[in-house]
Amino acid sequence: MNNLVKRDLLIFIFCFILYGLNEYIFKGLDVQLHWFFVGHYNDVLASIILLSYSSLLIVIFAKREIKNFLLCSFLILLVGLFWEYVTPYYKKSTPDPFDIVAYYIGFLIYWFFVKLTRRKV
Repeated sequence: MNNLVKRDLLIFIFCFILYGLNEYIFKGLDVQLHWFFVGHYNDVLASIILLSYSSLLIVIFAKREIKNFLLCSFLILLVGLFWEYVTPYYKKSTPDPFDIVAYYIGFLIYWFFVKLTRRKV
């Protein structure tokens, strides 16, 4: 279990570092992917951060590991729908269906990395 904690803690910290780089550097770059860094990059990171944090809590307190692809997939879609279509009612934001795609891509990146490292843990 210690390796799982280390893995998810590293993912969590790394994504926050990438978030900071995006906020202070990437968004200001004049590159082809400027639209991505401004509009969707943080959304990709958001689902990775959410899943790594959730996994940390589950491993530490429940002594279990997240292994259900469909359940995680459903969770990310549900959270994405909430963020995009409920949050605008109480926070100034605009729904963007492409953000849900970005959340799901982040989930797939997280899931792929976990599967890749699970064999080594």
